[in-house]
Amino acid sequence: MKDGAYADTNGDGVVNVGDSIVYNFTVTNTGNVTVSNLTIDDAVIGVTGLAVTPSILAPDNQVQQPRLCNHTSRHRQRWSS
Repeated sequence: MKDGAYADTNGDGVVNVGDSIVYNFTVTNTGNVTVSNLTIDDAVIGVTGLAVTPSILAPDNQVQQPRLCNHTSRHRQRWSS
């Protein structure tokens, strides 16, 4: 699961290139074996190989992994279409 919190970096009340978004990924192990070496890929925000900490997740446990992203023209094009 992923959610995000927008920060108006320059305080002008408008979504601009350079503003930031903190995405928070929740990774849950719903299986019955411990998993390790977890990474997150998210093509929508351009994240590849984001290491999950801790890298070992026991069954029925979850971890939250934050990622700070700066709003770019690429995001603007994707969100406005």
